[in-house]
Amino acid sequence: MRNLGSTWKTREGIGVGTPLSELRKKLADFKLYGLAWDYGGTILLDSSRLSSYQGKLILRVDTAQKYPNDYKALSGDRTFSSSNPHWKPLGIRLAEIIVVLNPSE
Repeated sequence: MRNLGSTWKTREGIGVGTPLSELRKKLADFKLYGLAWDYGGTILLDSSRLSSYQGKLILRVDTAQKYPNDYKALSGDRTFSSSNPHWKPLGIRLAEIIVVLNPSE
């Protein structure tokens, strides 16, 4: 299921629009894929407090390309720590939640 709307939240209170600072409080330090490619901004749940949701929930962040040097520093097919200082000026927010209804299939 995609596009659940801004009122839908996980039990932990995470929903579309949740800022990076709040995600770090709820998930602890985690890893996520770099921006500007197919899996860009996808949070790696296995590196977070939500590891039990791995394969059941997909969380993706996004931002405007307002600070091109910071955006470029966090772009590409690799992982970055959520504590990387380049995230802060970008105003990262949770942009998409996907719930997998039948994760074993």
